[in-house]
Amino acid sequence: MKIVKYIILYNIMWGISITMCYFHRFIDDINYSLQDFLITFFELLAWIVLIIGAIDTFPQNKYSNKRVWFYYAIMGGFISAIHSFIGLINILEIT
Repeated sequence: MKIVKYIILYNIMWGISITMCYFHRFIDDINYSLQDFLITFFELLAWIVLIIGAIDTFPQNKYSNKRVWFYYAIMGGFISAIHSFIGLINILEIT
């Protein structure tokens, strides 16, 4: 059941990131760089939650097919988190 907690938290982070796309509809004179930063920041948090969840719920059986999928989730999460982190750095350099 631990994995359900991480899946829900992961989806909440993505929901917040998608909500930030419509942030300019609620606040009139919002800086678009700030909006882009918030979108990318919550995207980064979502990938970090995915990585932590995959590591925390990693199967203990050495010869399980589930381990392959958890490795895939961890490595894909690391690559995506690095990509999001580089995006955050680029946003900060622009502003």
